[in-house]
Amino acid sequence: MLNRVPVRVPVDPDTGFRLEASTLHRYTSRRTRLLMLISPDNPTGAVLTRAELGAIHQFVGANGLTLLHDEVYDEFVYDGRHTSSIEIDSDCRNTVLVNSLSKSRGIGGWRLGWLIADAAVVTRALQHRANTTMAPSPLLQAAATACINDPENIRSMREVRDELRVAGATFTARLQKVDGIATPAGAPQGGFYVFADVSAYHRLLPRPARGGSPGEQVTQHLGGLGVHVGPGIDFGATGGSSIRLAFTSPIDVLMEACDRMAL
Repeated sequence: MLNRVPVRVPVDPDTGFRLEASTLHRYTSRRTRLLMLISPDNPTGAVLTRAELGAIHQFVGANGLTLLHDEVYDEFVYDGRHTSSIEIDSDCRNTVLVNSLSKSRGIGGWRLGWLIADAAVVTRALQHRANTTMAPSPLLQAAATACINDPENIRSMREVRDELRVAGATFTARLQKVDGIATPAGAPQGGFYVFADVSAYHRLLPRPARGGSPGEQVTQHLGGLGVHVGPGIDFGATGGSSIRLAFTSPIDVLMEACDRMAL
């Protein structure tokens, strides 16, 4: 639709899957216009520090780019704190900030979110929305306002975050004891997924499935055991030997999943 070519910027598990500003020049050119960033990240759980995000903003400004920062998982940070791009570029000169209630309030089916940007960007976005999805219903908007402002809802959300902090650390520690599964970045700093390397686990499979990446074959194997995960290749070629696991289930269910995964 935009007549643009997306370029994926790989991240390294050895650096916690964190996007480093020093690597961006390898993947940008004079034709580059937009850098899309997720922090807290899905699927890796990486959360950029203020200094790291600031360095990315410096690169964006120096090269005449726009940064689109997806911070949908901003309420789920367990190690450190979330830095929003609006804290660095308060006038949104080079920033488009997008967010949603899908994760923080558990209402993904409502498809309700927002963006913060320069007035010219907002005007064009409204023009596009008016001719595609129209507008969210008044009922959904009223319900969303209650979700955001209701003290009981806020308290409940924080309790869920605290439960997920424990679940993420416990699940990651147990996964690391499953032969062949590695979590090189450790427990996720944010979000509610673990991005695990299963290259060694794949080699241990007695009868691996035919075709597909190692992560896809492991996904199929685990599905047969009643453990449902997502193949890492869905997030790019560098995730071909990985899987994404959610830790939103009760801890006893997560522990049983690990038991079933053991070869």
